Amino acid sequence: MGLEIRCAGIRFGLASLVPEAFTQDNLDPRWSPNDTLDPEITPKGVLGGSVAGVYGDLLVGRADETHRPVGLYEMNAQGINYVGNSAAGSGKLTFMTSGGCYEVDVYETRNATGATDLIYTAGDSLYTSARGFLTNEPGPGWMSREIAAVFKAPSPAEPTMWVMLWI
Repeated sequence: MGLEIRCAGIRFGLASLVPEAFTQDNLDPRWSPNDTLDPEITPKGVLGGSVAGVYGDLLVGRADETHRPVGLYEMNAQGINYVGNSAAGSGKLTFMTSGGCYEVDVYETRNATGATDLIYTAGDSLYTSARGFLTNEPGPGWMSREIAAVFKAPSPAEPTMWVMLWI
């Protein structure tokens, strides 16, 4: 699913993607395991519902400690072998910014060390993780900036999370 728009903010599709936005390995072992990612079908690159970060003038990639968050990607950067993928052809990918309510199924499920499961509740502040996913655990640098709040918490029966975007 990635990201479903429930009440849209502004779609911004004028920024270009950094090359890593197509190639980052979302299953890389340097990040904590994540129960929302299926190892059989998770593509490389930024994912719909992950956090966009600024890399330069009209240049975006994954938000992290050194790249300020500016919105949530509307879809994955990389489709199946890039077939019919406008992001690969244009080098651009739309992200949602300036508020709105979104349903996402991509968020961190364990803390940064991988030692503890994260539990989300309505009203929790949300930040970006080093992987560029939503988390309720603030980190260093730009990962300490609140970018959204949980509006509906995920559960085992309904693993998607609804978020109110502040950025």
